[in-house]
Amino acid sequence: MSNLDTLNDFVKTMNDRAGPNYHSVDHLMTLFCADDGDIPFVGITLRGPQFKGKAAIKKLFNQLLKISFEEMAWTPANALRMTDGDTIAVEVDISAKHVRERFTDSFRSPPLSHIDQAAIDGLGANKKTMNVPACLVFTFHGDHHIRQLAMYMDRYRMMDQLAPSHWTQIGLPEHSHPASAAVGGGVQLTSARGRRITITIED
Repeated sequence: MSNLDTLNDFVKTMNDRAGPNYHSVDHLMTLFCADDGDIPFVGITLRGPQFKGKAAIKKLFNQLLKISFEEMAWTPANALRMTDGDTIAVEVDISAKHVRERFTDSFRSPPLSHIDQAAIDGLGANKKTMNVPACLVFTFHGDHHIRQLAMYMDRYRMMDQLAPSHWTQIGLPEHSHPASAAVGGGVQLTSARGRRITITIED
């Protein structure tokens, strides 16, 4: 067994519809190391939410694979595996159909949390799908189990794809988005679709 074997098992569980463990949250959890108070850890960067410990990580994958999305796939974009010791980074495309709202508890995070169940239900049969690039950075424990998974993606691009077509504005998270800080730190609104926005900050 190796770190790469664990990574390949993770990817297969997420993507191989014919495999015995396809979208099995219980099987995914066997690929993470034992809890020690600080690890395992999954972070959706930048600005969270963060999932520390197996209970929180299991909640994350159950939400992603069983509740909020249908047909979710994390498809490797190429065969490149950037490896440095016990760290491996993989470029993937994350795709899925959005069918239920995401977390409604302490794991809520803008901007996707703005799409509530009423907005999703209003789409009827025309539920929105997403396809966004992401970088997954896995760090492994000495026994080749996952100790940390950092997920880097453009959540605002994801929001743009999943928001109902009639929405023209989205909120930026207060005190956490660079554009918010640039204009005084309050909740600001920016176009949800249809145009490119460039923000320049000068000293």
